[in-house]
Parts: sequence; C-alpha cells; structure tokens
Amino acid sequence: MGILYNNQNRLRIIWRMIVYLIVSVLAFIPFIPILKILPLDSSGADLESSANLVFVLFLNISFIVAGWITLKWIEHRPPALLGMNFWPSGVREFLVGVAIGIANFGLVLIILLLIGEGSMRWSGIAAKDLNVFGFYFAIYLLFAMIEEVINRGYLFQTLCEGIGQVKAAVIISLIFSVIHIFNPDFSILAGVFLFVHGLLYAIAYLKTRSLWTPIGLHMAWNFTQGPVAGMKVSGTSVDNSLFLTEVAGPDFLTGGNFGVEGGLVAILVSIIFVLILVKSRWLNPSERFILIHTAMVRNTAQQASTGDNE
Repeated sequence: MGILYNNQNRLRIIWRMIVYLIVSVLAFIPFIPILKILPLDSSGADLESSANLVFVLFLNISFIVAGWITLKWIEHRPPALLGMNFWPSGVREFLVGVAIGIANFGLVLIILLLIGEGSMRWSGIAAKDLNVFGFYFAIYLLFAMIEEVINRGYLFQTLCEGIGQVKAAVIISLIFSVIHIFNPDFSILAGVFLFVHGLLYAIAYLKTRSLWTPIGLHMAWNFTQGPVAGMKVSGTSVDNSLFLTEVAGPDFLTGGNFGVEGGLVAILVSIIFVLILVKSRWLNPSERFILIHTAMVRNTAQQASTGDNE
C-alpha cells in the first residue's frame, strides 16, 4: 500500500511508534510552565526531591495520555488496550504483581542469608521518618510506572504486533538492561539480571494485558530492597529503611556494591520466576479487557469482510 500504510490499510508500525513519541512530547509541554511555578524542593538526593517526584508524575501522565490518544485517534482502537486502566480489576492485578515481586526478592534474600554470614536487624522508624518512608513509596511507585509505561507500554505492544512477542520482549529487555549502564557499580552480571527482570515484567504484562501487574512487581522488588530491607537498589542507597541488612559472601553471588541485583543468586531465582510465570495458568486478563478485545477483533473482521465484498 505504500510507505505509510500496510496491506490492511493501517498506518505502518514504525510510523505509529513515531506518532506516539511525538504525542508524548506534546502532552508533556503543558506541564513545563507548571514545573517552573511550583515551589518544589530540589535539594538532597533524587529520591527525596519533591521536584523529581512531580516531574516523574507528569511524565507518567504524558505517556499514558499519549497511548490513549494514539490508540483512539490514530489507530481507531479502544484506549483500554493500552492496559493502563483505572478499573477495580486493576487493584487486583497490581496486588498480584506486588506479591510476585515480594516473593521474588524474599527468596533471594533468604538464600543469601543462608549461604553467607549475613544479618538483618530492625532499625526502627520514628514518627518523623514516616513522611520520608511514604515519600519513598510514592517515588518507587511512580518510577516503576514510568519504566513500565515506556518499556512495556505502547511501544512494546506495537513491536509485539510487528515482530512477535518473543522477539519484542527480548529487544525491550535488552534496552531495559542497557539504560541502567550508568548506574553506580554496574557490572555484566547486573546487566544479565536486569535483562532477566525485563523478561519477567514483559511476561507479567503479556499474561494479564495489564500494565498494573508489572508495575506492582517492579515497585515491590525495588521497595522491599531499599526502604524495607535497607539494601542498595541498582547501585543506589536509601537513607531510611525498616531493616538494616548486610550480606557477606563473594560478589558474584551477592552482587557486591551494586546490590543483590548484581549477583548470580538473584539471576537464578529470577529465571525460576520467569519460568513460573510462563507456565502459569492463574495469570489472565480481566473479563472486562477480554470483552473489549473480543469486540474489537470482531469489528475488525467485519470491516475486513465488508472491504473484501466491495
């Protein structure tokens, strides 16, 4: 059909992705003057900066809105297909992801404490620290959202349509790993872990067709590492945590200065979780999503049939 459209008279995948990125930028522009006039605190560490929190919030809104707009006005498909829906089922999908993330990290931590001379002690949390702890929860949630919306959102979903789910998951997971290369104490093993976890997030989305599941998984993994266990998250430390955890042993097992994500134990345990999710039959899209997707497929088939008859 030409450079712009395929044989189904749909805008080609590359152009859809470019349009999505352009719309994302345009959607963010209105927030720029707001960021300039808000009295935000940009001092201290990034995680404890209100300016950083609001910036990431606006980024989330921009990418989500861009996904909805591109689906509705460019592709003429239901925006619900993005998987970023604020339905009651989203709470369940988010909590399922949280449970998987906690189980994943919990098993890694237990193994590390058993094989090394590690320790884990309660640090306590004063009333004055509760605000900081709540702030950590908000920032880890928003960071998990932005990473999943970008890495498992519209671009990934469109790529799946073009080259297949397996290839798309591998490519996006490689990108997800590479973008962390500038984190402190990044290593080859850390890169392997991040690739494996990228696959885990991709499978969580593909199984549920909801971005809330990988968001919950991603947030829970990071949050339980840092503010809960008091360990480094991808090479970055936190100042306040419920526990102070120290793990001794060879760096290739424990992750060394990068944190557990740079160790072989976390890689192997996460591979097990990847296999569990691949084989799982209890992870499924919500009934509401299935109805919307089924109706869209039916309408597309009817339109194709009408076009053929003409």
